[in-house]
Amino acid sequence: SPPAPRGEMSRSDRGGSAHLAATPVSIHTLLGYFVCWTLPNQLHLANFAIHPDHQRRGLGALLLQALYRLAQRLAIATVELEVRQSNVAAQGLYRRHGFEVVGERPNFYEHPTESAILMDGPVPAGLDARLPQPLAATYPDGLRLIWSDRAGESVEHWSAEPG
Repeated sequence: SPPAPRGEMSRSDRGGSAHLAATPVSIHTLLGYFVCWTLPNQLHLANFAIHPDHQRRGLGALLLQALYRLAQRLAIATVELEVRQSNVAAQGLYRRHGFEVVGERPNFYEHPTESAILMDGPVPAGLDARLPQPLAATYPDGLRLIWSDRAGESVEHWSAEPG
């Protein structure tokens, strides 16, 4: 997904929201991020983006793990999202991680106008802070995940070293 326009990000920044940005430890470049907020018993994924030069390397899966860790911390069992009907790659990522199509919103997106596919997925148990093998090879020093929510900002280091 392309990054959200600045106005869209500010609309997403409401009570109960959380943001996460991923950067390699040694490079300090934004590779990907997500924005979400809480609903009763659900976490809504409002925006999820990976830098185009770093797509299809496992970073999306890693950010989904981070999203699940947040949901676990909040005792939330389900994540919901909308994805462009034409974004087959993102839909595939979400399906591989347990999301299922639950509906459609016609003409939800603009530029171009297209429908949104609604997906829900369960929050799995048993996550760790090690990088998946493809990412460990790409970012041997690990990734720095910078969390920002209403409680402030914190940094979490995901390491390529065995646990």
